[in-house]
Amino acid sequence: MDSPLHLTIPLSFNQLFDLIKQLPVQDKKRLLSFLLINSTEDAPLTHLAAESTLAKDWNKPEEDLAWENL
Repeated sequence: MDSPLHLTIPLSFNQLFDLIKQLPVQDKKRLLSFLLINSTEDAPLTHLAAESTLAKDWNKPEEDLAWENL
C-alpha cells in the first residue's frame, strides 16, 4: 500500500496569506469551503491568528482618527 504524500513547506502566516491573496476568486471559495468542512477544534486558533494580523491595521493612528467621532 502506498503511503500518503507528506509535504512540508515552511511558510509564515503572512507568506501564506500573501499567496492566498493571489488566488483567483473561485479558488479562494474552494479553499474556504475546504477549510470550513475540515475545521473542528482549530477555529479558536484561526480567530487568534486573524486578530493579530488585523491588529496591524487597527492599531494605526489613522484608524484612531477615523473612529474618534463615533
